[in-house]
Amino acid sequence: MIKGGYYLKARCIQNAEISYAPPHIREIWDWLIKEAQHSDVTLYGVELKRGQLFTSYQEIRDGLSWKVGYRMERYSKNDCETAMKYLTKHTMITTTKTTRGMIVTICKYDYYQNPTSYESYNENRNKTTRVIRDRHTINKNEKNEKKDTSLSPEGSGSLNCPHSDIIKIYHTVLPMLPQVKDWHDGRQEKLRARWKEDQERQSLSWWQDFFEYVRSCPHLIGQNNREWKPNLEWLVERKNFVKIIEGNYEKDRRKMAHGR
Repeated sequence: MIKGGYYLKARCIQNAEISYAPPHIREIWDWLIKEAQHSDVTLYGVELKRGQLFTSYQEIRDGLSWKVGYRMERYSKNDCETAMKYLTKHTMITTTKTTRGMIVTICKYDYYQNPTSYESYNENRNKTTRVIRDRHTINKNEKNEKKDTSLSPEGSGSLNCPHSDIIKIYHTVLPMLPQVKDWHDGRQEKLRARWKEDQERQSLSWWQDFFEYVRSCPHLIGQNNREWKPNLEWLVERKNFVKIIEGNYEKDRRKMAHGR
């Protein structure tokens, strides 16, 4: 059993305005959902309802810190203030200041964090042989329906690369990049190699996260001097792929997030 529980993220968020907000706002929004109480509780003498959390800008900064070598980096207080103003303006949260911090209420928490709100819920309950998944929840590309095999000569087993499913995720997450028209043998081999190099990558949820990371890097979605955009073949070319997963485009992404 996985400890610590879970929280849900609706796939329709891909079409919401928050998906185009600067990365630090999206990350702070996700952190608030993750930290919100899933049941009523009293902390530090403060009564919190389901969907609320007691926090401060410093706690948010510490919770989202990252390392650059041995140096710890954090978002600035201004980044946090900007994010909270954005989320409040778009009626995604409400805040109440206290002497020791603030109480944040996630709007519509009960609706979005209730599995019965999702269209696939009843399907999953009826299909008792279906494997229960982790926080990546329900992937519309993985329903028990007949798969389109026109681009997937190998199927979707853990040892075989499910080309078609990965291409569908690429098209969904990165519609601004060139669409795949012909997935010939040479291109298949590059994707197949990346799939087989690491067991973690033998999961559609890993590729979902990878493409979402690409989308968060301005240079990789055409926001560069040449307005150049990579295609899927370029992304899975080994030398390019390694640069992406090693964070070579992080500096560019942080500049965008901090408005510099």
